[in-house]
Amino acid sequence: MSEQILTTGDAAKRLDVSGEYVRRLVREGKLTATRTVSGQHLFEAGEIERFASEREAARQARAATVAANT
Repeated sequence: MSEQILTTGDAAKRLDVSGEYVRRLVREGKLTATRTVSGQHLFEAGEIERFASEREAARQARAATVAANT
């Protein structure tokens, strides 16, 4: 079974961010996308989930650091 493919808008909804932020993440190399002939970014759902997991882990690490320093 092939993995679900998401548009920029779909990815933005899953990450709860704007489409422009998703495009910025692609430009910065933090998200991997393929481009259609018309220039639309397409994302594998697993790529979005990977990024979301890494972002959550970083958030938890920052919270733990703050808690340890108080």
